[in-house]
Amino acid sequence: MKWEFPGGKIEDGESPANALRRELEEELGIRGAAGVEITRYQYAYPGKRPILLIFFRVEEFDGEPQNRIFHEMRWEPPERLGDFDFLEGDQDFIRAQTAVRPL
Repeated sequence: MKWEFPGGKIEDGESPANALRRELEEELGIRGAAGVEITRYQYAYPGKRPILLIFFRVEEFDGEPQNRIFHEMRWEPPERLGDFDFLEGDQDFIRAQTAVRPL
């Protein structure tokens, strides 16, 4: 089983911010999610067309997160993300979050 971040595809005519709100309500039961974009990049899984991955830091929402669709849900600090077997498309993001940063 691979770990993944909550989220999903942007629907036609939908902005990334609106997709974030919709997806987190569907997957975690929280409303009004808003945040800032951290990074974006394209990734192509073998034999598939490239997809654009957009990562947000969610800074506000209403409600208490609930696990609606995942096998397991965990809150972990960024430096621990490398301990989990994430989807291949998330690996560049994980490496950037767990890199040693100078003070």
